[in-house]
Amino acid sequence: MAALIPPQNAAGVPLPPLPANPASLADIKNAKGYLDRLCASKLAASMGNPPPATDEEIGAAGAYTTAVISSHSPAYNGAPAYAADLIHNILQIQQDVTYMRHRSDELPVLLVNSHAVNRGRLLNPTAVANGCAPLLDVPNPRTREDLSYFTADQCAASAANLGLPALPAETPLLERRRQIAARIGVTLL
Repeated sequence: MAALIPPQNAAGVPLPPLPANPASLADIKNAKGYLDRLCASKLAASMGNPPPATDEEIGAAGAYTTAVISSHSPAYNGAPAYAADLIHNILQIQQDVTYMRHRSDELPVLLVNSHAVNRGRLLNPTAVANGCAPLLDVPNPRTREDLSYFTADQCAASAANLGLPALPAETPLLERRRQIAARIGVTLL
């Protein structure tokens, strides 16, 4: 750390002693006292005493005081220990809000699909843009009835296209269909 030197003044206020490196609490007290005396010289000058300290001199003394305080704890890394958890929680909340915004865009599409008849065309909830969703197309089921006849391979292709996690090979076909049905907002009969 560079040596801290108190700034000069033209008001005749005596300078504090040079602080230690790192600064002690006594050094902080001296720097604060110097700043207070400079501010007091401005008030005393209004009562007819010698010339007061200028705003620049008072500002420089304030910056000097801050530097002395900062040098008191050189090992300080800028964040308390709990801040890492706090930052993690804030990032998690941001992810959750993003997910909820995305889901709120999909909800109208899921509602429309839930009311579709067996042979009615279904909308793609994963491709919503500006409030509109295209119709589901291959490799996805186009209707609720199509989904009822999907094979395991078709289910795997549709699940991948819809961004669903892959299911283990031994997963029953009905479970695979239910996974897709839940994602597109329909129920299986």
